[in-house]
Amino acid sequence: MERLIDRAQSSHSTRIYYGRKYFNYPLVIETLSALGIVESLRIIIFYAQTRLFPPSYPKNFSE
Repeated sequence: MERLIDRAQSSHSTRIYYGRKYFNYPLVIETLSALGIVESLRIIIFYAQTRLFPPSYPKNFSE
């Protein structure tokens, strides 16, 4: 038996606080242009690097 989950639509917006400013989420072109080219590229490169090479999490406290 499959359980269906209904997601309610909300009228509030989600925002990210970064660099003393609020930005709409999910990120759109206007948000990236407000950050500037250098900062946008830095964020995109960091995201790609994290997706390609995920961090290794320690299995115990000694690692």
